[in-house]
Amino acid sequence: MKSAFTLAETLLTLIIIGVIAAMTIPSVQNIAKQRELDVKLAKTYATLSQITNLMMEEKGPMKYWDRGSIYNEYKKHLNVVKTCPPDSGCMSTDKVKWPRGGTDVAYADSGILLADGTGIMMSLGTGAVDNYGLSDSDKSNAVMTMQVDMNGTLPPNRWGSDRWLLILVDKKGLVPSGWYDESKCKDMYGCAATVIKGGKK
Repeated sequence: MKSAFTLAETLLTLIIIGVIAAMTIPSVQNIAKQRELDVKLAKTYATLSQITNLMMEEKGPMKYWDRGSIYNEYKKHLNVVKTCPPDSGCMSTDKVKWPRGGTDVAYADSGILLADGTGIMMSLGTGAVDNYGLSDSDKSNAVMTMQVDMNGTLPPNRWGSDRWLLILVDKKGLVPSGWYDESKCKDMYGCAATVIKGGKK
């Protein structure tokens, strides 16, 4: 009877453990990184919502707002380190990946980069509003979109991973994509509402 493992058996066991670790550690790291980005999205949304609600109290309905000053109002309340003009590339405004493959050209009127690395790109108007997962009422009252990139220029620059869509809606405030209908946005912009509500994507 054997009383101990041979060197070959020990080495084989270590090799198997090493292979399993090599296969699982990157996956665990990716999950942890995504969780970190999701938590940052929820915090960023809370901050932007507070600013939006304050602006609504001070300025009344959004349809009466001076559109040119909207950017300045947000910047006034945020720790901005850089202002990005349109098409400057400073926040990866082009070639954003779709969740299911392919790329999107994500244009913005103006953008800001925050001290924590978050990029916020703002566009007056609402573009493909039918794909935002809003109610019919919100679709007709949408004023502006915000693309929030939780890690700025860093990869993956993918909708629904580090890039999310928020919509400024008159009389309601800042509404995350997918708030009413996640099926409309999950394969396009990702549903920010799923993360903000604390659910799984």
